[in-house]
Amino acid sequence: MCMQCTTAAEMLAKDVLPGFSLMRAARSTEGWKAGQYGLVEMNDPSVIFDGPLLRDPSEGLSDDDINALPEDAFARVERFLEAGGALNKGLKTDPVTGYRLTAACMQHGYDPVEGGFLGFWLMNHLAKALERASEPVDPVRGSGLTTHAS
Repeated sequence: MCMQCTTAAEMLAKDVLPGFSLMRAARSTEGWKAGQYGLVEMNDPSVIFDGPLLRDPSEGLSDDDINALPEDAFARVERFLEAGGALNKGLKTDPVTGYRLTAACMQHGYDPVEGGFLGFWLMNHLAKALERASEPVDPVRGSGLTTHAS
């Protein structure tokens, strides 16, 4: 039986990236614990990671602007960097899946030369997608949000 079924995974954003949907496990199974997120291509997640999904509070700011942030705002930047770094470590996968994921991210605006580590870009992209989602997608009917480029 597929992991999506055994974990009663909740669809959070269908096609959050071309060919990938964002889901969260409701029950634990071997390899996918309750509460963990998964980027799913078919039935099983290609990438599994812990949350939280956080938006980049420094997006669009210069280094000087970031350095001038008040302490509470700077703490949010540090939390994002910690969460993005953890996601980046969790992106270890086989070369073919890694290529498909990177190519899908590039279709949504990720630039491997200018964008830095993929995990930080992806964290911000997924958090924005969840903000845009008005309701979870019904995996049977397919109704709900299909995300677009951020």
